[in-house]
Amino acid sequence: ESGEDSLSSTLLSSVLEYDCSSFSCLSTLYTSLDADSNLVKLWDCGRLDFVAASFVLQTSKQKGSASEIVATEPFRQAADIIGKRFLTLLSQQHEVSDKKVTIGVILDVVEALCSDQFILLETQQSIFEIFCHMENGSNNFLGIEHELRIMKLATFVASSSNKQGPNALMLLTKAVARCCKLLPKHIKKMLRTKQEGESLWVESTAQTFSTLIENVHSFDEKSSHVIDNCIVACLKYGMMDSNEFASCSAFGGCLKVVRMLMTKSHGPGSTGMLGSFLPAQVHAMAVSHSSFQ
Repeated sequence: ESGEDSLSSTLLSSVLEYDCSSFSCLSTLYTSLDADSNLVKLWDCGRLDFVAASFVLQTSKQKGSASEIVATEPFRQAADIIGKRFLTLLSQQHEVSDKKVTIGVILDVVEALCSDQFILLETQQSIFEIFCHMENGSNNFLGIEHELRIMKLATFVASSSNKQGPNALMLLTKAVARCCKLLPKHIKKMLRTKQEGESLWVESTAQTFSTLIENVHSFDEKSSHVIDNCIVACLKYGMMDSNEFASCSAFGGCLKVVRMLMTKSHGPGSTGMLGSFLPAQVHAMAVSHSSFQ
C-alpha cells in the first residue's frame, strides 16, 4: 500500500506540476471530509496525506496560475485543515513507527502554508510545544537539519507582522535556548570527527543562531545559564587553531554569535540581557585560557 501511495503521489504531483489551476476540486475534497465516512477513514489513516502535500506544494510554487484557487474560501478552509493535520504529524513524529510522509515533506508543507500566511498562529503553538518537549528530553527524533528548519520557521512565524500569538516572543527565546545546546554539541562532534559535513552543520547552526539573536527581544532569566555555557563554549572552541581541517568559517561563526549576544545585551537599544556575562568578563575569558577550565 505504501508503494501504491508513493506512485499515486508521484503521478499526481507530476500532473499538478504541469498545471494545478484545474484542480480546485481538491479544495472541496478536504472541506467535505465530515460528509463522507470513507473519506474520514482515508484521512485519519494518512492515505490522503500525499495528495494534500502535492496540492499544497504545487499551488505554492505556481503563484500565477494557481492564484484563483488560493484566493477562494474553499482553499483557505482546506489550507487550515491540511495545515493542522501536518502540524499534528510533525508533533507526533516520535510516536509513529510506520510514517508514510517524511518529516522533510511535512516541513515543506508547513513552510509553504506559512509563507502564504496560513496557519501562522497554529504553527507558533505547535513549535512552541515541540521546544517544550525538547527541554524535557523528549522529541529528540529530529536531526540537526530538521531542527534548524524548525528554528527558521519559528523566526518567520513569530516575526510575522499580521499575526502575533501569545507565545510568539517565548517561541524565539526557546529557539535561542535550543541553539545554545545544539551549537556546543556539534562543535564537539566536528572536532571529534573532523568531517567537513559536521563543519557545515556548525556553520549553519551559528548562522541560524545569529538570525534568532537579531529577532529576539526578551529572554527568560531562568535560562540565562544556558546562554552562559554556550558563550564559554563558543569562545573556547572559536579561538582554537583550525589548521587541521577546513573549519575557519565554523569557528568564526561561533565568535560572531558571542559578539552578537554581547551587542544585543549591552549595545544601544538593548531590551534585556541574554545571559549574565558582562563584556568585560567575556574579554577576560578571551585573553585567559584558565577561564575555560
